[in-house]
Amino acid sequence: MMSFIDTAIEAIRFSGNIVGTMNEEDLDSTKMHVFVRVSNGQTFTAISKLPPLTGYPMQILVPLGELMGWLFAIGEGKNGFQITGGHDLLD
Repeated sequence: MMSFIDTAIEAIRFSGNIVGTMNEEDLDSTKMHVFVRVSNGQTFTAISKLPPLTGYPMQILVPLGELMGWLFAIGEGKNGFQITGGHDLLD
């Protein structure tokens, strides 16, 4: 039986757009980048191209980055990917 995470896969990278308005600033060109080290469950999240006055208020979006950590967590229990119906990366 294969484990959920294949340690031969070193990293997965996700990128996407954050669309909306914050403090009357348009966020349409704002990008979110996530880098996941699947071998140890570490995640790194960055948000780029922020309008000048939205940096501090964007802290409310920290849970978006934490969601990636929950999805790929390694431990005794199941992680978010497994709980929500994900399959082995090799399936």
